[in-house]
Amino acid sequence: MNDSLHMVQMFLPPRLLISSHGQGGGAVSDAGYQLHSLFAASFGDLAPKPFHHQARQRQWEIVAYSSVDAGSLLERAQLFGKPDIVQALETGCSSKPMPIIATGMRLGFSVNVVPTVRAQGPTFRKGAEIDAWVAAMAREKAKLGGGESSLRRELVYAQWLQEKLARHGGVQLEELRLRALRGARLLRRDRERKFKRMEQREAVFQGVLRVTNQDAFFALLKRGIGRHRAFGFGMILLSPPPMRKFHDGI
Repeated sequence: MNDSLHMVQMFLPPRLLISSHGQGGGAVSDAGYQLHSLFAASFGDLAPKPFHHQARQRQWEIVAYSSVDAGSLLERAQLFGKPDIVQALETGCSSKPMPIIATGMRLGFSVNVVPTVRAQGPTFRKGAEIDAWVAAMAREKAKLGGGESSLRRELVYAQWLQEKLARHGGVQLEELRLRALRGARLLRRDRERKFKRMEQREAVFQGVLRVTNQDAFFALLKRGIGRHRAFGFGMILLSPPPMRKFHDGI
């Protein structure tokens, strides 16, 4: 594997996010979109993704996977970024190279995802991005001839994640639980570059996996899971595997 992968950690003041989205967006409350805009303006094609962000007291903590280290990101920001982002990165950005994760290793993980699918069939506009549970309910209702479906949302989302992992390969899922489920108000631009809001669901999964192919798993870490990976979703965060099995696993 010739590619390199780094984990980058940044601490940024909220004011940088507020001013990062440009003009015409109105009140922007999607921090993932704000960070996406900030990274694009400061780093260009080196913008790190996928990334995970959370508010910590008076600053945002961001961890991301990147093809370059913190020093290279700072150099790019010195070329393209505003002085305040350069100043923040000089004192609040660090990185580490990701080690080789050998086949057979057992790892804990967590991931925040937006479980959506592309619409098929007559119920939705062709190609529309639809919540996986909503799409599954529509398919089930059609099979039942219009009757009510009792599909559990958490099971549909878990199946969605399992299918994503199986499609990519490189891992065997051993345990999985849905740690949190919440609404996500996403801000995006349409084809005419106008702002639009999307109401979706964010699912936070925690689990245990075993690496079955180290190169495929490396590529999975680098790519992330699902859509909206450039906006703060889909980053696989690794941890030591738990000593005991989950009591509330799926």
